[in-house]
Amino acid sequence: VPAFLIDRTEVRNADFARFVNAGGYGESRYWPDTLIIDGHRTPWASAVRTFVDRSGLPGPRDWTSGTYQSGRGEYPVTGVSWYEAAAFARWVGKELPSRAQWYRAALGDTAHVYPWGRDGRTVSRRANFGLEGATPVGSFPLGVSPFGCFDMAGNVREWLRDEDTQTGEFEVAGGSWQDPAYMFFEDHVESFDPGFAGPGLGFRLVTGVPSGR
Repeated sequence: VPAFLIDRTEVRNADFARFVNAGGYGESRYWPDTLIIDGHRTPWASAVRTFVDRSGLPGPRDWTSGTYQSGRGEYPVTGVSWYEAAAFARWVGKELPSRAQWYRAALGDTAHVYPWGRDGRTVSRRANFGLEGATPVGSFPLGVSPFGCFDMAGNVREWLRDEDTQTGEFEVAGGSWQDPAYMFFEDHVESFDPGFAGPGLGFRLVTGVPSGR
């Protein structure tokens, strides 16, 4: 895997709020001209109107009145589709990780089963698979990966840029608070429609290393 830089944490609500407040949902340059919504090719101007919060304003599905719930700025943003994650990535000049990049950051050059090693008995102290909801990013320092990344196992699953060319779906990795711990394993990577959004699905970003660094 060529050298790259990856966010240490999942993108937070507070991070995504800056994109929303900057009018990112209304800037066509961050979005494809045509999106696949419910299996149908839909022009951006129409498709983006489906990406609204509980009050009908642009934003993640679990926000209200254009913002996140009070006190949850440090929680990973959830309720966003692949399209929204990719648009945010373009806005900040990064991109979603490939599967190869994501698992490289999670496991490094080790023979680890999990980011922290092979110990499955202490999962509850190292990762959020607790079925009770997401936690603030970085809440499980004992689960840090060899490269210093938090929450790569559990908390929320993360969108990848890998596309299934047969279905047009995009992969997600890592497992979430809704899942058993084995959902972290690479053979349990799943794919979803790029317009899908859920409470256990977020993302983190990568960027290439500048030449000469």
